[in-house]
Amino acid sequence: MRLIITNQERGIFWPQNNEYSNTSELVKLIANSHRKKILLLPGFEWALKILARKIKLVNKAFGSLAYSQDLSVYKENYRLYTLEQSINETEL
Repeated sequence: MRLIITNQERGIFWPQNNEYSNTSELVKLIANSHRKKILLLPGFEWALKILARKIKLVNKAFGSLAYSQDLSVYKENYRLYTLEQSINETEL
């Protein structure tokens, strides 16, 4: 935001971290930032696929929706933190 304001930019911006993530990874990183243990059980993808057919929000939460990293390129480097670092900074 600082760069956009300083450079007096206008338009639509799609900021994101350098790396992609998924819901289970985010849950794990958030739990770790609060020093909480979490158990993620593998092998339940089939259940999510069945639920996603009936409940649209399941696909939003656990689906593979993403936008290209190319949309997030800016003339100056604004990606100063990794995903884990940014989670730690915002959760503490």
